[in-house]
Amino acid sequence: MEIMPAIIMAIFIMISTFWMQQWPIMTAPRVYYAMAKDGLFFRKAGELNKNGVPGFAIVVQGVWSVLLVCQAHMEIFLITLSLQF
Repeated sequence: MEIMPAIIMAIFIMISTFWMQQWPIMTAPRVYYAMAKDGLFFRKAGELNKNGVPGFAIVVQGVWSVLLVCQAHMEIFLITLSLQF
């Protein structure tokens, strides 16, 4: 019975982490859209697709997120590699 609170806490932490990762990914394309409308970002990011969402800005945010994740993994890889020598 002592392990149950730890499992419940781990589940809550996972839900919280996933939620905190979701909101910047969902709101950043709207920021890119507004910036493009003001002429501060790529003009293409200021266009809405047929569903009324900034599709190109969502793609830009997805690519940016992937680059940040890959960079973090590469940094960890290089640190691990340097510790072996």
